[in-house]
Amino acid sequence: ATYFSTDVLYAPDGAYGDSTILPRQDGDSYQSVSPTAFVLLGYSEALSVPGFVTILSSSSITWDSKESQRWYPSATISARYSKFRLVIPSIIGGADNSPCQFAELYFYGHEQKVNAYPPGQLTSSTTSFSGGSYGNGDYSLAASSDNGVYEVLNAFDQANTTDFQSGPYYNAATGVHDCSASNYVVYGYYCGDSLSLLFPSNFFVTTIVLTPSLEYYAQRSPRSWSLVGALDSSGDVAADRTWNIIYEERDYVSWTNESRVIAVDTSVAYKLFRVIFTEVGNALASGTDQDRVQIADIRLYGYEELIAIQMYPPGGMILDQIVFLNAQYGNGVYTASASSLYSTTDFTAYKAFDGDGASFFHAATSSYDGDSGFYSGSITTTIGGSTVGGDYLQLQLPEVAVIHTVTIMPRSGGSFYEQRSPRRWSLVGSYDGTSWTTIHNENSFWTAYESRSFDLSDNTIAYQYYRLVVMQVGYLDSGGAGQFDSLQVAEVKFYGFTALKRPYPSVALTAAGANTLTGLSYGNGYHYVAASSTSSSSAVISASAAFDLSSSTYFESAAVYDADTGSYGGSLSTPQASGDMNGEYLELETQYKLVVISLSLTIGPESSTTSPSLWSLLGSQDGTVYTTIVTKSDELTSDTTTFTVGSTTSYKLF
Repeated sequence: ATYFSTDVLYAPDGAYGDSTILPRQDGDSYQSVSPTAFVLLGYSEALSVPGFVTILSSSSITWDSKESQRWYPSATISARYSKFRLVIPSIIGGADNSPCQFAELYFYGHEQKVNAYPPGQLTSSTTSFSGGSYGNGDYSLAASSDNGVYEVLNAFDQANTTDFQSGPYYNAATGVHDCSASNYVVYGYYCGDSLSLLFPSNFFVTTIVLTPSLEYYAQRSPRSWSLVGALDSSGDVAADRTWNIIYEERDYVSWTNESRVIAVDTSVAYKLFRVIFTEVGNALASGTDQDRVQIADIRLYGYEELIAIQMYPPGGMILDQIVFLNAQYGNGVYTASASSLYSTTDFTAYKAFDGDGASFFHAATSSYDGDSGFYSGSITTTIGGSTVGGDYLQLQLPEVAVIHTVTIMPRSGGSFYEQRSPRRWSLVGSYDGTSWTTIHNENSFWTAYESRSFDLSDNTIAYQYYRLVVMQVGYLDSGGAGQFDSLQVAEVKFYGFTALKRPYPSVALTAAGANTLTGLSYGNGYHYVAASSTSSSSAVISASAAFDLSSSTYFESAAVYDADTGSYGGSLSTPQASGDMNGEYLELETQYKLVVISLSLTIGPESSTTSPSLWSLLGSQDGTVYTTIVTKSDELTSDTTTFTVGSTTSYKLF
């Protein structure tokens, strides 16, 4: 009922002279004083020069009613802001010197509480925490070297009286690492001993606290060092990999015996961190005892990357197929289906997803033994190579999603909740609606009319199709007296998060070799394009032509295939764990790892003779050994063919 009003700063045309908004509700004033454009700014301390940055903007806003309007950023906001400013460049206008007025303004988001990590003392190379308010899970620790007594655990034991000490690989006088021993890491132009810490989940670091040795703080504290993070956290924690700089410090020579608190604040979450010590000691020359790094304690402060768990579908369905357009998340086409129906008008599949507990889905009767509740019909689903009989209820999502919880509500009224609810069932997932994988198996029955939730948090794979296959209903193995004859379900709700299916590269790559993308809503960063060979140096048929989003350019390899049979006649092979694979190749390397869901190939100008008829998509973490993701022997007969891949492993090189 109350409303905000600016000072009188707006000209008659609404131009200013120098993520939900509710307009003014009394009378018709909203038609002249409401904003027609805005820019939402956030104040960040993490910038080299702290200041405001644009989070969200909108122009050409119209107000046709007094209802609120809501705007969403085009990409996930991972940075944190403590101050927000809504700048209003223009209003509808009308009268001279009009103010801007609106009733309510809402921001949607979540707080991020900064905590100390690890959440407790590390007692072994892998330490598990559970039952805490934050930071639960396994933490793994490794050092490039230690001297056995001053072991690496001392750096994370939360005690300032015990020290970690590396081996004697630094020059005692200058404190510079000698880079000659086998137990150092090379990062860019620097080398030095290091500590590596693997978190149980992705983590945003905001602060690092270094506590020096009380005895050798002047001689062995880090003078030049780097904090780096790795997006690839697989394999041995101590192994080298691609690292990204989070924070660097050079030539700090003012160490005392007190802890240093250093603001870091990264906008990228990492699971694996490494601190690399390249130089130690306060003395740049003529020092003593600067032959190793020695430190009492290291603490990282920050917060874990949150994943918003949402309900799917995002609202109640009113048909077996429905399109959500204006939901806060999960927009797109949802399709409900079932193996059989009691009625094609009253109890169809969408009734289990309509958000109304009074309505229900009802499969065909006499599909289950009325006495035992075991399925007796002919419907089957092939799950991981095994054929399973049972009626099913299925939901197809517009995008793949990782489901962590499923909630099932039985039919209300009488004893139906115990007679015809799922008892023995499997929840399975699929990329294509054909090949199914088990997510969860259940064998339990309802003893009361209530909604029950089932934990699927161990599932880490995203699927687009989810199917509830029911092998038995009821609550007895015998004695159903004919009432266990069919499947009935009032509501099924899936809870999880969407794994966005997007095209990569996100824009055209125009250069053979390195391409760096910036300013996009996704897919930013380094991309490298390569080919084993090309038929000429022309840009029209280069490796990048396969990734330039233009059908008028194309990649063409050297003429190393038999003109009659199409068989490969060259000598190139790509190494795999299962044996080398022969053939010419195109390669794309991305800065961040991707899980490939599908692959589209567009034919070249001489498609009848030069399109691939047998090919494999391979993935690699390091460009040394490749793994087959999918192999196809399909000829490309149309302009563009899309192949379902269904990979569950992420790679950087394809």
